[in-house]
Amino acid sequence: VHRPLIKLSILLHEEGHWLDNQKGHKFWREYRAQKYLMEKALALNCKALIRDTTMDTKYWLTMRNHPRWNAYYCAANRLVKTKLWRQLCQN
Repeated sequence: VHRPLIKLSILLHEEGHWLDNQKGHKFWREYRAQKYLMEKALALNCKALIRDTTMDTKYWLTMRNHPRWNAYYCAANRLVKTKLWRQLCQN
């Protein structure tokens, strides 16, 4: 994955955090930020960004037993059950 694409992915995820004015558990904050990134990737119809986003989300699924990163696993686990995830995987 190209460095500018990684930066774009990170910036969009962080923009999701910035726009999220709801408080709550880290799981919900990561879920909403990653969902925002997924929505932007689809809206831009950028195949490389879509691929990077799905790879990141799949990687989060490996964090199940990691004490520090479990919120990412929970967010990814919930995201892969959504219609949005199916749309990403079709592209």
